[in-house]
Amino acid sequence: MAFVSATPVLPSARSPSFLSPFPTSAPAPAPRHVAPARPSRPAMQLEFQTYSGGLDMISQHPYAITRYLFKPAPQVLYAEDKESVINTALRHLFGNAYLMEEERAQFYTAESNYRCGRITAKQFARAVAKSETYRKRFFGNVTQFRFIELNFKHFLGRAPLNQVEYSKHFKIFAAGGYDAEIDSYFDDPEYDLVFGDDYFPFTRFRGTYAPINQFNRMCTLRGGFAASDKFKPQMLVTSLAANTPTPAYTVVDGLPPIPNAEHPSQKYQLPSVSLERFINELAIARARAYQLQIELDAAYEKLSASRDAIQPFKSMVSDMDITPLYGKNYGSGAVKVFTGQYEGAPAASWGASGVDRLNGPTRRPANTVSKKEKELERVKQLIVDLERRVAVLRAERESPALTPTPLRFELEGIELAEQAPQVVPETPEPVVIQPVEIPVEEGLLPDPNLLPDAVDEAADDSGVVVPKPVVVSTSRQLQEVGEVPKVLIEEMEAESKASGKSFLEGKSGKPSFPGDGSEMTIGG
Repeated sequence: MAFVSATPVLPSARSPSFLSPFPTSAPAPAPRHVAPARPSRPAMQLEFQTYSGGLDMISQHPYAITRYLFKPAPQVLYAEDKESVINTALRHLFGNAYLMEEERAQFYTAESNYRCGRITAKQFARAVAKSETYRKRFFGNVTQFRFIELNFKHFLGRAPLNQVEYSKHFKIFAAGGYDAEIDSYFDDPEYDLVFGDDYFPFTRFRGTYAPINQFNRMCTLRGGFAASDKFKPQMLVTSLAANTPTPAYTVVDGLPPIPNAEHPSQKYQLPSVSLERFINELAIARARAYQLQIELDAAYEKLSASRDAIQPFKSMVSDMDITPLYGKNYGSGAVKVFTGQYEGAPAASWGASGVDRLNGPTRRPANTVSKKEKELERVKQLIVDLERRVAVLRAERESPALTPTPLRFELEGIELAEQAPQVVPETPEPVVIQPVEIPVEEGLLPDPNLLPDAVDEAADDSGVVVPKPVVVSTSRQLQEVGEVPKVLIEEMEAESKASGKSFLEGKSGKPSFPGDGSEMTIGG
């Protein structure tokens, strides 16, 4: 929890346009609504500001819930400043809910009058609260308890103090209706003291709440920085009615930023909501496992005692061994063990045996043991899963993936690298390696008489295989040949007959003409 000194601090002299909404020793000048021509736009100053021992939070960013602590809005608002302030105010008044254009059009007249300086911020906020858009979201869709606690949050920037405030506003609503309930917040002296006429309501976190449980209730009502107030149940009725402490797991999500001057990158770091929640769930699961183990041990002892009590009777039945005579089921009749006669219903109507119907001191402890064992295994598995999640979240917090600011030794290393002179290494001269002549002795030279003679490849006994040429001839049928080739064929046939050879010798009986490609003969 953030702690702020109770000494009031005046606004910084560097930013005179920021004034405190709380009363100080010097009276504040009257605010102006119509701004003159703007020569230059002052930058937003990010710093802490304390007011009468409290710590208030407001954001100037139009579309995001801030995690920074700003001063209140400037006294003189220009056109671009009013745009940012209106978006911030609507986000707070509607609980971080998104507004459609047709929903925002219901109070366009009031918004235009505020932009022109005809009405104050208080009058504009009152008009928004009485619009049909606000009434539909936070009155028609929620309970009356939720409606009142949201009015405290949206209009006064805090949670209800006690059950008395609930009762007071219940009476106002019953007597005057919706408009009277809305006017009761804007006409309250607390609103004029905190916000005045020229400041919109904003969430107030004070470090000196009395009692301290009020701070926890405000955190519960606020929720996370990305939470929305739409369709949520009442959150403070039980604790206020019974005057009980607020559960810790509901407070974590709404905690304000914790200043950390030792590490500038974590100056406005919020606590890890998931880590705290899983740690609490892990502690609860371990306590439940310990309780189940105690109950399981007690069930084991009870089961063992019941078995010890009937052990003598089991020994007696095993000695008698009457099962082979009449089977497992004895029906509802009686059996004379010594004579071997059965007295009772016939065999066809026999039902479950007495052992199957046993629900006495032996069956009940066994069922209890089975249930406890199953539940204990489930809780143990839950503990393992929670331990893994906690370990992962702790590792992410201790070693984040991205470092916002460089570490000191890294900065020192950069400075040393900049100061050190750059040494250019000298290029060595190339070294030429000369070949070394090795003397050859005369005895090592080959004898020319030992060299083989040249081989004649054309000789038959040379052993060299010479590839033979391949002759390729093609032919086609004579009927497919034209007049000119036909004359040539007849001349070739006449020459063949004159030489005593047949023109078609060694070929098929069909007339053909070489060079066609329709038939191929390969041979030597």
